[in-house]
Amino acid sequence: MGPVTMAFPVRDRAALKDFKEGEAVSVTFDNVDGKATVVEMRRK
Repeated sequence: MGPVTMAFPVRDRAALKDFKEGEAVSVTFDNVDGKATVVEMRRK
């Protein structure tokens, strides 16, 4: 599958400053207030 862009809430928005747009990442989700929320991001 090719690159995909999807929007999800992020628990710690300040952590996003460490990543560049278009960078390949792996994410961990958790259910926060009934929504799939990114709780951890790391570079691939």
